Amino acid sequence: MKKVTLGLVLPHYPHMFSTFYTMELIQGASKGALSLGVDLLIHIAHQAEGEKTDMDLKIFSTSFASGLLFADIMGNEQLVEKAKEKKIPYIILNYFDKKSEDNCIGVDNEAAAREIIDYLVRIGHKHIATITGKLHAQAGIDRLAGYQKGLQENGIPVIDEYILKGDWTKDAGKKGLERILKLKPVPTAVFVAGDEMAIGLIEEAKHRGIGVPSELSVVGFDDIPLASSSLISLTTVKQPLYEVGRLGVRYLKNLIDKKEKEPVKVLLNNTQIISRNSVRKLAH
Repeated sequence: MKKVTLGLVLPHYPHMFSTFYTMELIQGASKGALSLGVDLLIHIAHQAEGEKTDMDLKIFSTSFASGLLFADIMGNEQLVEKAKEKKIPYIILNYFDKKSEDNCIGVDNEAAAREIIDYLVRIGHKHIATITGKLHAQAGIDRLAGYQKGLQENGIPVIDEYILKGDWTKDAGKKGLERILKLKPVPTAVFVAGDEMAIGLIEEAKHRGIGVPSELSVVGFDDIPLASSSLISLTTVKQPLYEVGRLGVRYLKNLIDKKEKEPVKVLLNNTQIISRNSVRKLAH
């Protein structure tokens, strides 16, 4: 019997193989492939002006793979549509849309963000700002929605000025701190939608002589390796990206073997707040 080969399609972006996100997905998918005795091929999808190369189109040949895993929807939209057209089994990772017919496995970012706000309110914070991720990305949209719902559920009004747009980079965190300090009243805590931004904010706070957490509590999201080894170890949210990759392989193999019905819809809610030194409890 011919060995099953799966393709993992990664949208290209700078320094992609040094990011925690990419490596966790690859490691999880690799573990899943090893446990099931299938091969895993990695393809980097080009994104120049939305045009796809000949190699991008060759992944739809049965000689390449029996099924495809797409690492997120962003940058892969055209290829996902092509997979549907060619009736190739596929699953989109780190993405969840219950209204679509897409096969997808994602993390409940909204619920995790709500839990962060609950946590901050429980320890006395009521003036809580946020620095968002990119708001055309599902993770950015859902984390902002969780922030807003978390405030509302705790009887705290959502203040538009407290919502600062970011882009996942350290620089966005540094600029975010500058804007936070101009808010009235100045927030006692900030939920930063990505650890890179949170670390950038903490670095800028140190540069300005602002105490974290004595003057401003900071919570990130992702639990990247730097979160525990930065200037001030970061309180953050650990999300199961490794598990997303591993389950993606399992469900895709089941689709290929006709053991799973479409559409596959899996939403993981096993996120975890990792409490470190960047948050302080306020007196009630």
